Amino acid sequence: MHLSVDKDLVVQKDVWTISGGVYTNFMAPGGAHYPSGFVNTPDGVSPRPAESPLLEPLLMIYRPFDPTVGGFVDLADRFHLVEGRYVAQGRECVLLVENKNPDITTSLFLDPERDFVVMAMMRQHQGAELYRLAFDEYKRSGGDWVPVRWTSTFYGANGSVGTRDAISVTRFDINGPSDRKEFELEFPPGTWAHDKESGSHGYIAKEGGKKRLITRPELASGATYEDFLETDTGMLDPNRDPKDDDDATKRLLRKIRTRRRGALEDPYINYDGIEVRLKAAPERPDSEQDDEGEVPLQQPLRVAIDEVSCDHLLFGDWRNEPSARDHIESCLQRRIESIDGICRLTEVQTQKLDLAGRSDIKRLFEQVDELKPRLRTILSGKHVRELEPAALKLCRDSDPVRRAFISGPFGDGSSFAKTLKLTLTAEQTAALDEASGGSDDN
Repeated sequence: MHLSVDKDLVVQKDVWTISGGVYTNFMAPGGAHYPSGFVNTPDGVSPRPAESPLLEPLLMIYRPFDPTVGGFVDLADRFHLVEGRYVAQGRECVLLVENKNPDITTSLFLDPERDFVVMAMMRQHQGAELYRLAFDEYKRSGGDWVPVRWTSTFYGANGSVGTRDAISVTRFDINGPSDRKEFELEFPPGTWAHDKESGSHGYIAKEGGKKRLITRPELASGATYEDFLETDTGMLDPNRDPKDDDDATKRLLRKIRTRRRGALEDPYINYDGIEVRLKAAPERPDSEQDDEGEVPLQQPLRVAIDEVSCDHLLFGDWRNEPSARDHIESCLQRRIESIDGICRLTEVQTQKLDLAGRSDIKRLFEQVDELKPRLRTILSGKHVRELEPAALKLCRDSDPVRRAFISGPFGDGSSFAKTLKLTLTAEQTAALDEASGGSDDN
């Protein structure tokens, strides 16, 4: 299946394969100036297929019970039919509403005249719309209704549009012949890839299947994709001893330093795989000027981390608050469902865990609100290299929050974990310990 998406006039090739519980994602240069890829399983921390506006509608229609989707597990128990008829995308629909979570409401609008296909899905938090997926067009093919056009919209806290993706299917083939090799996606040389073995830092794919592993000190040094592409593992570690470098290595590192100096007009630092842009800040009203009103050449630089980079540092792969909130709410729901599958929670226990988890989520977003102004601190100096240590220090301050969005804020010390220990019976605790191999990772 070939998909195209128009977004900020950038063409982005985005390829996914899902096979045997492992999914692979490759993005050619487009949104980013370098190719990138992920190999992971549904319980991994990288972007999940169901979080992609390109794939979520297709998975909803053709793989609704796939573990990467999750939203249709125990559908009959979680949703109830609302009486009446409702219009979505110009079609008269029946409405299913999730009744398990009192704060997050998921609504499905189904077209009874077209095999109950989904016409729209909406998520709300206490009445405020967070996300809407609208199926704009279906085509009939071989007795099936195939979605060929849809719109995915995330909303901000004030109801304004955060991000909107309009997707069109240009060609499709349902249940046609396929070669198994099509599902063996190999990253081309030069891809910045991530898998479980390489960890969160990733590697650069090389010729012959070799990998240029990237270390944390190298990431924290401000090295760029081009720097990693031209060097071997460890060469960009600021703590390495260069005394044994040969002439070729010295020339290469000198070339990289020169290139960094040449990029000062549009400065950025690379932190933990995130390109953090430093944008010029307004000059102070008391800035010195010469007699002709021009800023002196020696005027210090004044820069700050831009808003897009700030959100990326805080929310990681989810990039903005609406996406991050939707993700973390889903994490809580999956965590409770997982425990329920083992312990058979009562309704009261479920409500207590849900309330505790939402308390943890509230605290996490309060941390975001406290940290964001600090990340936007204005930095001043003679040149960008002088400002890098302070900028990297600000980036490091975002690590705990970003990690919490990846793993969920429900670990040891959280309200969720404390409530879980106090709420479960002895038999339930034993069952949970046995299911987790006897380790206490709740």
